[in-house]
Amino acid sequence: KWLIRGAAVVLAVVSGLWLLPEKKDIIDWRDYDRELIQKAVADNRTVLIKFTADWCTNCKILESRVFRDPEVADFLKDKNILPVKADTTLADFPASIDLHGVYGIPGTVPMTLLLLPGRADDPVRLSGIYDKQELFEAIK
Repeated sequence: KWLIRGAAVVLAVVSGLWLLPEKKDIIDWRDYDRELIQKAVADNRTVLIKFTADWCTNCKILESRVFRDPEVADFLKDKNILPVKADTTLADFPASIDLHGVYGIPGTVPMTLLLLPGRADDPVRLSGIYDKQELFEAIK
């Protein structure tokens, strides 16, 4: 009896921690806006678009391992990269529509696109869970 009750308490605590509000972002994410992205591309600025969804467990892991790292935040800021958070939680969100319609990707998250100066028509894709070194290499 006590073992089952103990396991239930542990499960409840872990679930509660998972559902609590996340820590404050250390990256100044801009909400997905196609016009903002197009302007940055026209200004030859690198754009990082992080396609994510509230229901996506791998997105939360990627956020924790890569985008909550101060080294990543400093790197993006130092390189003047525009960080855009593209919420695809619902199918009718603009980011969900553009993920397939504009970028030709069939709704798979997590997906990170890097629009590099001179190569905006051929974005670098980082899908699934990756580490910060892979991100740094893709940007370089």
